[in-house]
Amino acid sequence: MKFATLFPLGLGLALLAAPRAARAQEAAERTVTAEGMGVPSGGDKAKARDQAIDNALRRAVEQAVGTMIESQTATDNYEVLDDRVYSQSRGFVKSYKILSEKTDPEDGRVRVKVEAVVSSGKLADELGALKLLQKRMKMPRVAVLVSEKTWDHAAWWWGREGVGEAETAVIRVLREKGFTVLDSRALKQGAGALELMAGGEADALLAAGRRAGAEVLVFGQAELEDEGAIRNSSLRSYAGHMSLRALKADTGESLGTAAGARKTANLSGAGAMPEIYKGMATAAAGQLVGEIAEKWSSEVAGSRMVILTVTGATKAQADALRGELAKKARGAAGVTLRNFAGSTAELQVDFKGDAEDLARELPKLAVPGCPLSVTAQSQNTLTAACR
Repeated sequence: MKFATLFPLGLGLALLAAPRAARAQEAAERTVTAEGMGVPSGGDKAKARDQAIDNALRRAVEQAVGTMIESQTATDNYEVLDDRVYSQSRGFVKSYKILSEKTDPEDGRVRVKVEAVVSSGKLADELGALKLLQKRMKMPRVAVLVSEKTWDHAAWWWGREGVGEAETAVIRVLREKGFTVLDSRALKQGAGALELMAGGEADALLAAGRRAGAEVLVFGQAELEDEGAIRNSSLRSYAGHMSLRALKADTGESLGTAAGARKTANLSGAGAMPEIYKGMATAAAGQLVGEIAEKWSSEVAGSRMVILTVTGATKAQADALRGELAKKARGAAGVTLRNFAGSTAELQVDFKGDAEDLARELPKLAVPGCPLSVTAQSQNTLTAACR
């Protein structure tokens, strides 16, 4: 009786869900046109063009996501729930083409119109979109450090060739997703890096990553275990688990964390290892790519944190600089004076662009007695001195 009663209800829910699922699929992708403008700085026309394209793509996403949300809105409460969930997702550009491009002969401003295909699916599953996102992030280079411990090697180590199987498996996943991965053997510094990782000392690892030219550091540990013989069988049970973190090498800001596990039965550890390494790395690195992509997508659609350090300034000049950045720096969404000590000010700028873009805005600022000169720059940090 219970089965007979529940079956029509289940069928009814399935029938109700079917058109909603079809609408969700239809709404998951939109082709839109949008315009963007770029302003040349220091006569850099190519940079102005890139800025115009980036602004157009950002507007395309905003426009498309708004359309997607509208297409999900319905009158009854049951479907409005879907709308609220959907509105939290972010769209991303799968592909685009430039429809028109014009340069103002007087001030050099570049205006472009693009046609973009915007999706709300999982960015990490779209290889073309992921590569486009990396390009918009200026192709960050990645260093990977994964130490491991196995049933036949009880201490943490880097593997027999200095790059263990776990690390190799993670690198393979990242390269398949289009990431530029550096050779990390020089970062390992013998047993020193192992001790830093075991103690959770990320700062020293980040410094090593910066010296190697990495913008992103992925590091973690993988452990394999022999769980013993399986009862009434000639097989043994083997298991592995891996944990990974991704940080911006210059600021230490987290890009994501992930974990993966794999368990298998085999006649020998040698036979089990390839499956375990591949399984746990695919799970952990795949999840991490998704988190990195979500963070980067949020940054290209909105703003990112850029740390500006100014030396040779007074407290009054630091306060004036904060005000000037907020008023005059194009793309500054928020400015906070995080620290002032001696004659050094550290400001956090929520900025639509990276440190290179922010550097182009500094000449616009008028801080009494403190003309700024850039002395150092990375992707997300900028150091300037009062001259």
